[in-house]
Amino acid sequence: MSSFKRKTTTSSPHKSSNAQGTRISQTNSQIQFTSTGVPSLDDILGGGIQLGTDVLLLNPDPHSSHATLVQKYCISQGLASGHKVHVFDSDAEDLVASCMWKQEAEPSSNSIPNQTSNEDEDPSTGEDKVKIAWRYERMDKFRTTVSSNSSINDDYCEAFDLSCKVPYSIIKSSTVSGNLVYYDVFDEECPYETMASRIKDVLASAYDQPPSSGGGVTRLILPSFAGPSWGEPSSQKIISFLLRLRSLLRKYPLSCAVLDLPSHLSSSSHEDPSWTDKLSWVSDACISLEASSSDPSMAVMLPSHHGLVRILRLPTFQTLVPISDRSSTLRGISASSSSGNSGGVGENNLAFKCTRRRLVFETFHLDVEGGVGERRTTPATTVAVGNEHSENKQALPLLQGDRSAANVQVEIINNPIPESPSVASKEPAKETKEGAKRQKVRRKVGFQTDKPDIYDF
Repeated sequence: MSSFKRKTTTSSPHKSSNAQGTRISQTNSQIQFTSTGVPSLDDILGGGIQLGTDVLLLNPDPHSSHATLVQKYCISQGLASGHKVHVFDSDAEDLVASCMWKQEAEPSSNSIPNQTSNEDEDPSTGEDKVKIAWRYERMDKFRTTVSSNSSINDDYCEAFDLSCKVPYSIIKSSTVSGNLVYYDVFDEECPYETMASRIKDVLASAYDQPPSSGGGVTRLILPSFAGPSWGEPSSQKIISFLLRLRSLLRKYPLSCAVLDLPSHLSSSSHEDPSWTDKLSWVSDACISLEASSSDPSMAVMLPSHHGLVRILRLPTFQTLVPISDRSSTLRGISASSSSGNSGGVGENNLAFKCTRRRLVFETFHLDVEGGVGERRTTPATTVAVGNEHSENKQALPLLQGDRSAANVQVEIINNPIPESPSVASKEPAKETKEGAKRQKVRRKVGFQTDKPDIYDF
């Protein structure tokens, strides 16, 4: 008889593998996920929001609110899955009323195309199908994002439509049943301590009942964390609150939290250049949504996207490495995205865009050199180039782009070389050679453009 025995662990009374709207990780059976409502964001996080952790969203651009849009997806997914959703905000009712919902009138509308970035149907199907080489017909089409029906459970991630709002009947029924609770009272003296103690009471009361009797997953939504409603923010208060929140979520493994910071607190400053690093250290997952509306050069570089995704940290709870490193398709370092067994070879650049119907996170790559919008199709103009002392000027063609034009000015200055003296002497000959070297032809070229350099990082 072998002396080696398999080590078994007793399951926690609070943890359940059959909770509604959750699924177990394929790589680690001790980890459970719940969906954010965005399939592509679930893929970046390794399968969704890991239960017992928090997700901090940074939105450095003050002119956009994509982090708030992600929180609306989390609220809608929580209501659709029957989870307990607790919203901590002074305008919580207006935030929930503006959430999106799934379009149930047309069943075929749920199958939103995810293979391409456009929302129109693929014109290559049917009679207008383009004929290609036989060796490429069986290959999959190039995809920049994941499909919406890639989840294992049908009710894990719903296909929400931004053009549809959540019905008032669902909000009312969820409020009456206790699945949707608002918290809009803040203490003026110490709001961080008050909210931390309130979150502790909420989590403690949610686990008084077993999951089979309605005590399922608890979602904590904190929009505009450390905003004007929280009083005067300070780095010490923010960091201490995030540490306390993470310790509370560890005690209740069927809970999760999603927070976002205002724009003035979502980026590092000259006073504290390591501020974003500190935020990533005290949170389980930290993702920055850097919109392109604040930077004109980024808007030129991202004509079909609204910003870039910067991953500061991914959750490593109950594991040594993030689950996303082995299961993410968009990041390009998972084992399924490479031919080897040791994972991928690198990490893709990620971007996001908000279309009329959905929010999409997809891979980003630069176009061909110059881009599609830089093709020169306008008639060529001329620029005069000639000598300063001559009247003959030569007209050279100058190509202009669609968006901006460049002016080139070439000026050639010719200075006459003095004749050598008739008397042959060694010293004057040396002076003549030195004078000829000094009086060489000088050329001046000036280049002016009104378009910023998109490769100037």
